[in-house]
Amino acid sequence: MKTAIEITESHIRNGTAKDTRSCPIALALKECLPDSAFVSVEDSLTEIRENPASATESNKWYTHSRGVEQWIEAFDRNKTAETTEIILDNKDQEIWIATELDFYKEMMDA
Repeated sequence: MKTAIEITESHIRNGTAKDTRSCPIALALKECLPDSAFVSVEDSLTEIRENPASATESNKWYTHSRGVEQWIEAFDRNKTAETTEIILDNKDQEIWIATELDFYKEMMDA
């Protein structure tokens, strides 16, 4: 299952650079996934847990596409980043920038 999540101006304005729990992507994920007790967005991985007390029970790790990594780098460098849509892919446990995923799919279908 894929979930589209908007990274809004509000997430960017209220996000904290180099803070894994309050960067814009973490804020958007927490808003979109209210049952998740713990969200941490690293440079290349995101961890989402339903049970904050357990680091192994019910946690999921998602790898980032290069586009997501670049978006995080831009925000962390100078706190400027454009609003965007990310795709949370629960099946493959990946996070993509929506336009990047569309481009990738087109390349695979060609």
